[in-house]
Amino acid sequence: MKVDELKAELDRLGIEYPSTAKKPELIELLKESE
Repeated sequence: MKVDELKAELDRLGIEYPSTAKKPELIELLKESE
């Protein structure tokens, strides 16, 4: 997944993330939300 895809998925799930978050952080947030 690209960073923008990860951010779109987090947005869809209503999960907030820092705008400075790097890809590994975004992936971690997504995993935690499952």
